[in-house]
Amino acid sequence: MKKGQPTHWEVCHLTQKGILICSALDLGGASTQITYVPTEVPPSPYFYNLTLGGVHYPLYTYSFLGYGQDQARAAKDNYLVNEAVHCGSKVRDGCRPTGYTLLLNSTHNETIHILGKSSYELCQSEISHIFPAQCSNCSIGQVYQPPLHGNFMAFSAYYYPIE
Repeated sequence: MKKGQPTHWEVCHLTQKGILICSALDLGGASTQITYVPTEVPPSPYFYNLTLGGVHYPLYTYSFLGYGQDQARAAKDNYLVNEAVHCGSKVRDGCRPTGYTLLLNSTHNETIHILGKSSYELCQSEISHIFPAQCSNCSIGQVYQPPLHGNFMAFSAYYYPIE
């Protein structure tokens, strides 16, 4: 742990029985997971009843297959390739740094040049195509999710952008 970073004691909270509870985000290459104690009991199949120290915790937990770091990047790149096929062989990528160039092949064996632009607004627009509009109590892919609650510890591939 580096100086100035919060410790798990600062991020998590103690229950009345002195049990340390942390909400968790886990970002892998092919999927991402979330687990936390919501303010309302979630319906099946999102519910997991954890008993710890004689205390029952109704957890919300879900694994979003296809929304890990590598799979989400591949989905966004596929979107950009499809855009380039309709608009020419070059397309700007707001999520990549200016000066970065990536060459990909379309399904028609056309070479596509993806050019980094470093644009928050463009990146947000591109990402909205792989994360469709959400309902009021849904998260990624229209999956039910109760309101977020508590502080979260993020690990696995979350380490790299933070580092």
